[in-house]
Amino acid sequence: MSPKLENLEMPGCEMMTEYGIEGIFKNYKNVKFADINHIPVVTPAFYEVLKNHRPEINVKRYQFTDVDPKDNMLRVPLRIAEKGGGKKKKKKKK
Repeated sequence: MSPKLENLEMPGCEMMTEYGIEGIFKNYKNVKFADINHIPVVTPAFYEVLKNHRPEINVKRYQFTDVDPKDNMLRVPLRIAEKGGGKKKKKKKK
């Protein structure tokens, strides 16, 4: 662990404890972003405790933490269909 740590991404770290996460938020003053998705100990109540320690940190956390085992988190969003019905026709040059 570096005292110059600014971005912390630990999604899915099931072995993290409340004590460890809270220690990171208290002791590492340079942390500006934290990704704490899918960590079982991060309950809504514990999340509020973390935000009280360091309200200026940007935290990435999903409201619902249920994970689909078939989802590899690498999906690409579908394009939204344009109004007008499809492809544009090119004009022929004369």
